[in-house]
Amino acid sequence: MAKTVTAALAGIIIGQGHLSLELAPPLSEWSATNDPRQAITMTHLLLMESGLKWDESYLNPFSDVVRMLFIQPDTGQKAASKRLAALPGRHFQYSSGTTNLISRIIRQTIGDDKAYWQFPRQTLFNPLAMESAVFELDAGGTFVGSSYMYATARDWARFGLLLAQDGNWNGRRLLPEGWVAFMTEPSDSSNGCYGGHVWTNGPECTEDWAMGGLPEGTFSMEGHYGQFVTVIPSQELVIVRFGMTKNPQDWNQADLVRKVLSALKSEN
Repeated sequence: MAKTVTAALAGIIIGQGHLSLELAPPLSEWSATNDPRQAITMTHLLLMESGLKWDESYLNPFSDVVRMLFIQPDTGQKAASKRLAALPGRHFQYSSGTTNLISRIIRQTIGDDKAYWQFPRQTLFNPLAMESAVFELDAGGTFVGSSYMYATARDWARFGLLLAQDGNWNGRRLLPEGWVAFMTEPSDSSNGCYGGHVWTNGPECTEDWAMGGLPEGTFSMEGHYGQFVTVIPSQELVIVRFGMTKNPQDWNQADLVRKVLSALKSEN
């Protein structure tokens, strides 16, 4: 779920004209003229199709994600140092490292650590009255944008409602026009299952966790061990589920959403 917040922050920076979706971000690790990673754009990073080699296994204590989250002082550097395993734009690879790389890029783009550390609260949390929101830093001072953002269920619902309202809040546009549409457009590389850091409900998605049968345009933020924020813009509906379900087969978010929709329909 923190990943979606990081994508929203990236949208604000891009909307301000400081970064481009179509261009490669300025990274010293990729600066050599013959480095093939210079073909990676912000779009590739946000759609999780950078092509960077990555192991997201939490059961392997030596995997990239475990080492990044528990022993890496600079979480964004872990992904920046990885080699290409596929051509950018061709292969979907869910990667917490990619998100932390985006967080690091935002920090470098802002260029002032005090301004960077205030950025989430000033641009999102305060306008949304997300008073409980806490975004943790890694040892080097970069927000761990993949994983370590905490808030109450009510505050997560506020963020979900911002996305349901196309980035508008109380008459004020917080996210650039068209940004939510970009985030929620299913990508081809994910077979319609993922967009710009949200899980989508594309008709091509056939994964066993896909939320078929829900209204068109439904999308979700999915946290660790069964946390969900499911957003249905057409119904002006945000459903937050907090829980700890280690086995994904023990929780079906789509069933909960269908029951809520049925209950609301019967109320009307």
